[in-house]
Amino acid sequence: YRLLSDFEHRPGIRYIHALKNAKERLTKETFRAGIHLQYLKKFSDSMKQKKIPLLLINNPENPLALNWYESSKWYQDHLVYLQSLESKNEIEFIDFRNKLNRQDFSDFHHFTYPGMVKMNSEYGEEIVRFSKKTD
Repeated sequence: YRLLSDFEHRPGIRYIHALKNAKERLTKETFRAGIHLQYLKKFSDSMKQKKIPLLLINNPENPLALNWYESSKWYQDHLVYLQSLESKNEIEFIDFRNKLNRQDFSDFHHFTYPGMVKMNSEYGEEIVRFSKKTD
C-alpha cells in the first residue's frame, strides 16, 4: 500500500490510483470481450484452423491488486472466456494469476527481478511441456 500513499505529495502516482479505481470498478461491470480479446479469438481460431499450437498464459498479478476484483463475476467470466478459446490439441490456456507473492512485484503489475527469475522457469517448463505434447 506504500504505492498508494501520500497522493497529494506524489502526483506521479496518479496512474496507480487510476489502475486501482479501474480494477475496483470491474467488480460492478458485466464482462464483454473488448477488442483485444476479440482479436485474440480471431487469432486463436486461425491457429486452430491451421493446426498450429498456441499456448495462452494468464500472467501473475500482484495479490494486492488481484484481491480488488478476483472474486467478481466480471473476472470469473473473463477467465471462462479465455478458457473457451482452448481446443483439444491446438490451444491451451494456463492460469498463472496466483504464481507469485506480492514481494515479487515492484508495483501492482510489474515483476521485480527476483519475481522474473522465478517466472522464467515457470514459463520455460510450461513451454517445454506444451511443445512435447504437440509434437
